Order: sequence, then C-alpha cells, then structure tokens
Amino acid sequence: ILSTTKEESLIKWISRLSKAGYLITFPLTRSFAEEIRSRRYALTSNPPSYPPIGKQYLNRLRNRYPIIATIYSRKIEASRF
Repeated sequence: ILSTTKEESLIKWISRLSKAGYLITFPLTRSFAEEIRSRRYALTSNPPSYPPIGKQYLNRLRNRYPIIATIYSRKIEASRF
C-alpha cells in the first residue's frame, strides 16, 4: 500500500506525535496513511481509485515496526489511570 520510504515517514510521524504527548489512534494513523497514499497521485488529472486502508494493513505495519506497537500500548495503559 505504501512504499518502505513512505512507511518510514509514517513511523516518524507517529513517533514525533507520541513524544509530544498526543494520543495516537488507529483511525488517526489510517487517515495519515491515506493522505500519504493520495499525494502519490496529486498531480495526475485522473487519479486511480483504490480501496481504503484497512485495519489489517495497520496490524501488518505494527508487526513490521515493533516500535509503534509499544506506542499504542503505552497510550492504552496511560488511559487506564
């Protein structure tokens, strides 16, 4: 769905916002991934249509980049208190 370079940009974005204290949610991450993907075709006159990014993609992303798994779990733990 996203190239390795684009995924790394997404991971950096997640990390920066988390360090700044923002709550990182799956819908927010999905929205940002959709934005990155849509910019690929921003200058074309007829951008292709594609299905929305699903939850399975986010689970696979989390498996590829374990650092974000800890970001999501820390926020869940913090919200319990």
